[in-house]
Amino acid sequence: MRVASVSLILSALALGQATAPAPNAVPPSFDVADVHVSPKLTSNALNLSGTGIRGGRYEMHRATLLDLIRLAYSIDNDKILGGPTWLEINHYEILAKSPASSPPETVRLMLRSLLADRFKLVLHTETSDLPGFALTAPKKPQLKQSDGSTSPGCRTSINQAAQQAAARANAPDGAPVQIVPLIDYNCHSVTMKTFAEGLRVGIDSTANGPIVDRTGIEGVWDVSLQFTLPVRNPPAGAATVSLANALDKLGFKLETTKVPTPVIHVDSANDKPTDNIPGVEANFPPEVSGEFDVADIRPSDPATGNGSSLGMQPGGRLVVRNLVLQTLVTQAFGANIDDIVGAPRFLNTVRYDIIAKANVEGNQAVSLAAMRPLLLALLKDRFKLAYHTEERQVTAYNLTAPKPKLQKGDPTNRTACRQGTADPNKPSPVPVQILKCQNITMSQFADELLRFGNGYIRTPVLDMTNLAGAWDFSFSFSPQALVNGTARIATNDPNASPSDPTGAISLFDALGKLGLKLEPTKRPAQVFVIDHIEEKPTEN
Repeated sequence: MRVASVSLILSALALGQATAPAPNAVPPSFDVADVHVSPKLTSNALNLSGTGIRGGRYEMHRATLLDLIRLAYSIDNDKILGGPTWLEINHYEILAKSPASSPPETVRLMLRSLLADRFKLVLHTETSDLPGFALTAPKKPQLKQSDGSTSPGCRTSINQAAQQAAARANAPDGAPVQIVPLIDYNCHSVTMKTFAEGLRVGIDSTANGPIVDRTGIEGVWDVSLQFTLPVRNPPAGAATVSLANALDKLGFKLETTKVPTPVIHVDSANDKPTDNIPGVEANFPPEVSGEFDVADIRPSDPATGNGSSLGMQPGGRLVVRNLVLQTLVTQAFGANIDDIVGAPRFLNTVRYDIIAKANVEGNQAVSLAAMRPLLLALLKDRFKLAYHTEERQVTAYNLTAPKPKLQKGDPTNRTACRQGTADPNKPSPVPVQILKCQNITMSQFADELLRFGNGYIRTPVLDMTNLAGAWDFSFSFSPQALVNGTARIATNDPNASPSDPTGAISLFDALGKLGLKLEPTKRPAQVFVIDHIEEKPTEN
């Protein structure tokens, strides 16, 4: 049974309101903080990672100022307006200390103080008309007057029985069952306002904006409907019911509109944070050191399926399920090592389960970043890993512009490359990533390619376009695995032939439509070389 990959967001999106401090009270602040600009990327990496507050430590890595404002004020990115052009493209490292017992709301206030102190951030709140959705009732809706016998509220759940029945009914004889998650949305004793707000789960996650009630219907009601989650490329033969169709059956309609929305407007900020106090690093010793006290390593059971995971649990427990050694080596070094020189075949085929325990105080949580040196020591001890790094000539790319087809950037817009929203009227036969870049220089875009071009780009791209100024453009491309894969994989069609064209478009071809080109070249780079590693670990 194959399940379509989706992202399910069940929480409402709202601007969090902090508890107002007493008059003349000093806002809470971190005891000490190390704040500095993130180093330039040299390999594929996630844009943002962090642990929030943990054991009195607050950590954020590669956070933009937009990210930090969003976290400090509990507000969505699209509701943060204004500010300097670099607000969502410059990246920063934050490591701060506070009492371990600080509640989340206090930590947010501390982060606000840090932004005002170290970045000189000035902002204000206002109401602006932003894109959103309106629930209307063009036909007499099918509603049931509430009798108050059920607890009020809306509940969302996945109806697996209905999923499987619908999938079996739609699947050809002998074909694998194709499933798209079917949602039961049941509301009791609710106003239309409450009903409308909860419908957000049925909208594509890339389409921002709140849902407001414009039905004109008063009172409280019982309302229920079923719909499938929005999936851009549903499996062939899968049974789907869009939110729009489900609402239409009840007499409702969801329309795009402008919605008055509470927002934050950034007035000013400094791109360079004020200097750290001398010796600030001494305030942040390693969370854990040495080696794991105990570790159990076993070959994974093939019967458990293809799911895999790696995570930290309280008390310093590392739990690994169904991972290959290449992934473990990558995690131990905290970088995406796509090409490992001297790697034996089993490095990417044999899978392992690991449960390891580090020596930490009580039930304290420890970050994966802090655990990496211990994981490396474990690989050296149990798998006899021996390695070195050296500089070699590797494949890299220069960005050129033989026939540019770009639009001059609007200098009033913030510089950014963002994931775009798919056009529902122009469905793609295969999954695509849509990027919309605005007010961005070619040098900045070359840096962004390393972040967004995972699978295609493994080393920094050099800007050789000779294009001055900033630009606006958008493009879409398919994951590399689909470009190089078969039609059966790319289209989710079990009957497709491996030789069928997939319809996928590579990053290189997508950029070509913009008159840009990624030209391969050779450049020196540090590579990871395995001198020795054993397939079978030493006994537990």
